[in-house]
Amino acid sequence: MWHLPAQGRCDRASKNIFIKNRPPQEDELNCLLIHEISHAVSSPYHGRRWQDRMMKAGDRAKKIGHSVLAKMLDEEVKGQRLIPKNIDREAYDLIYDMVTALPYIKFNRLITRVASEYGMYPREFKVRFKRSKKIFNQAKGFMNAGKTTSFNAK
Repeated sequence: MWHLPAQGRCDRASKNIFIKNRPPQEDELNCLLIHEISHAVSSPYHGRRWQDRMMKAGDRAKKIGHSVLAKMLDEEVKGQRLIPKNIDREAYDLIYDMVTALPYIKFNRLITRVASEYGMYPREFKVRFKRSKKIFNQAKGFMNAGKTTSFNAK
């Protein structure tokens, strides 16, 4: 699955888990699988439901003597908690910044690039960040007018 935008992917509709490259260590593989299984049983996002499921898996790993795996799962959750809550604004800022840096970029090419930053396919990104096209057009309008200014992501 070389084309995956992330290391692993849970397809909730088909109930399949895909792995881009098999991690070399058993704990790394187990962590990746548990990460994706947590998506399968909770949420496609890394929000509270997913985090709770990962923490539960980490507690179980620790209880049965897999302390390295438990630590890896805990670190995954901690890493997700460090991501700002205003991720929508960050995604829209990235779209705006890319348009200003690459004024001739086409919308679909930009979305492909930005989606990969979020470990998503372009289609998923457009569903999750519904205002992408509007922000893109707004940024293009500012560039065409020779202006650089802030925008309203709301």
